[in-house]
Amino acid sequence: IKVANGVVGFSDLDRGNTHSNAYISTTGPNGFTSLCGTNKISSEAYRIELALAPSDSSYIYASAIATNGSMINLYLSKDQGNTFEVILPGGSTTVDLYNKNGFTDNSMAVFPNNPKHLLIGGYPYLWEAEEITENTYYSCNQIVYSNGIHDIVFGDDIAFFATGSGIAKATFTEEIKTAFYTLTKNLASAQITALGIGHDGAFIAGSVDNGSLYVNTKGNTEQTASALSSGYA
Repeated sequence: IKVANGVVGFSDLDRGNTHSNAYISTTGPNGFTSLCGTNKISSEAYRIELALAPSDSSYIYASAIATNGSMINLYLSKDQGNTFEVILPGGSTTVDLYNKNGFTDNSMAVFPNNPKHLLIGGYPYLWEAEEITENTYYSCNQIVYSNGIHDIVFGDDIAFFATGSGIAKATFTEEIKTAFYTLTKNLASAQITALGIGHDGAFIAGSVDNGSLYVNTKGNTEQTASALSSGYA
């Protein structure tokens, strides 16, 4: 589920029929409409990941993944989901965001102050995508090896990442990544699946086998995590 400026978007997966659908609402729980179909997101997608621009609710990104984990297309809507255009076609060997792991390692987040600039968590790299020339494909560049990224959350110019090797943090300007390092002490092998960030910089994370983790950044070290539960969270 993604929320930005009163817009709510989500996708669901029908495992039996091996396809997903995505929906958006600007009017509350009874106003959802489909984002898939003609001139929209592919109806053949097995998984769909959405990203909404915080600074412009007209911009909606969608990553559509095939049953083999590869990308069908990366899409952008500039009219709040009425129509979509392809900004990165699938099948490229030069820009392979997911390396056939798009069903699990697939996350996106739009920069807080630029609706045409986003981060894409794939496998095994973190990617940066940006519009260079209007009405053309986006430019995509590898930023850092990350062992797969499952979730990305922005806080101003700082981004937090749920990765296959713990939780990471990066500080960005509009153009340049200035730092990327692991936050969770003694959890370098933990697979983090989701993140929630507080206004004070504390965060809670879900993980595989290590349960729910809470990091207040004020312990013995900034990286110290407390377990809230065990198992899969």
